[in-house]
Amino acid sequence: MKEVNKIVQDERNYIESIGKHDKEAVREALADRGSDTLIRVCIGISGQEMPIRALGYFASAIATQEHYFPEAELQFVYPLLAAEKVNGVDLEQGRECAENLDYVARRSFPRRYRKDSPEAGNIKSFFDAQLPVDELQVAVAEVLATEPELSNQFRSLAKTRGSDFIPYVTAHVLMHDTSPMLLPVIRGELPNVAERVISIGAQSERPFYLARMACQRAKLLPDEVQVATGQLFTKHVISPYQSCREGEPLLSTDNASSMHSVPSVQRDLEYLDRALIAEADRYKAMTVPVEREEYCIGTYTRLEFA
Repeated sequence: MKEVNKIVQDERNYIESIGKHDKEAVREALADRGSDTLIRVCIGISGQEMPIRALGYFASAIATQEHYFPEAELQFVYPLLAAEKVNGVDLEQGRECAENLDYVARRSFPRRYRKDSPEAGNIKSFFDAQLPVDELQVAVAEVLATEPELSNQFRSLAKTRGSDFIPYVTAHVLMHDTSPMLLPVIRGELPNVAERVISIGAQSERPFYLARMACQRAKLLPDEVQVATGQLFTKHVISPYQSCREGEPLLSTDNASSMHSVPSVQRDLEYLDRALIAEADRYKAMTVPVEREEYCIGTYTRLEFA
């Protein structure tokens, strides 16, 4: 089996496939053990409490980093500014949701997060601190005008979301194809800059990936701005940070069941159950303090986002 395909075959990762258009960057990063590479996961913000499935993004990305790209920096990014601009999400509400999820994730995966852990990973969390300039948005619109089938798909999505798709796609280009400005969720955690960015996203990211690849073919970004990219798609059919229409357990739900009427959601919950149990078992086997570790979360004021 080719080494790159092991990422998909490894059930710990919950990866469904690898983006074919820039797969070479994934191969190179794999050969380099993630050296000079960022793994970036964007977690959408709605201002509503997150489903517990959102922790599945963390489980997937943390496993992928640990076993295949151990020298890479893993970045979880909460795009608050983009959520406010594109979907009208209140910054304060969005930040509260993001900080809550980030705190729960750190408590759920202490073996990789804790600085005193012998198995700690290079994992950081950020808010977006930059929005696309108007010129980039115009350029993205021109590229998508040459992709009618893809544009029609986005128009359908935009009707469902109640938002314009061009700013949404442009925000994806800025976040996944460049080294955008980021604000740390935890004071002092500054982002690295690398030649490669491997993005991890759910199945819903596929049209945005195709749009980004169309922009790359059109040489939309200058060479000094465009980073080498790779894409991993998780098995999440419904983005794990979005509750399905039938409802599902939220982060605050006690004794959440992995049984659900939607098969893909149930599969996501079962994966998360396995990942959390495995993490707890490995953490208990380590000789590290088990007392609660505090994090300085919530350090950014509304003024700093203005």
